[in-house]
Amino acid sequence: DVLGLLEPVLDAGNYDVVFVESSEHAYSQIKRVKPHLVILCVSIEDGDGFQVLSMLKLDPETRDIPVVLSLIHI
Repeated sequence: DVLGLLEPVLDAGNYDVVFVESSEHAYSQIKRVKPHLVILCVSIEDGDGFQVLSMLKLDPETRDIPVVLSLIHI
């Protein structure tokens, strides 16, 4: 439901939107895409949202990417 609300708003602002639905793929996708902003649900499918956040902040290539944490399951 939240994805359905966010996508049109971000699209209207001419933002490119990439959705990743598991932490298994999130970190590698973020490294590959190098987004300007990450909206991270800390309770994503497999429950490893905080692990993804830790990995992003420990990596010199991704540590400066702003991350907005969501407690709502996306």
